[in-house]
Amino acid sequence: MVRVTHREKNLGWTNSQYQVNNAPPKVSSSSVLTTKESMPLETTAPGGAERRPRIRRVLRRIRYLLGGLAVLFVFLAIIGAIYQSVESSNDLRTHSPPADLST
Repeated sequence: MVRVTHREKNLGWTNSQYQVNNAPPKVSSSSVLTTKESMPLETTAPGGAERRPRIRRVLRRIRYLLGGLAVLFVFLAIIGAIYQSVESSNDLRTHSPPADLST
């Protein structure tokens, strides 16, 4: 069985396109090869289509990071508002305002 890498799967290569177990290529009566002898070393130009998924992956991770920070900020704001409300009511209970002495 030929091991197919992640990159080969993305390029659409299948096991049938390789020689299995270093067997000699199959030859028909017209001496035409029916299987690929080896995978090409470079399938795309450097910096071309191969780079785009990496850039998308980095941009996706940045987007997730910024989204997570936004959710964290909202969560902390809600916790802070609840804390402020509870402590304000505790403060009014323990330190009541002075009585009106003008009457």
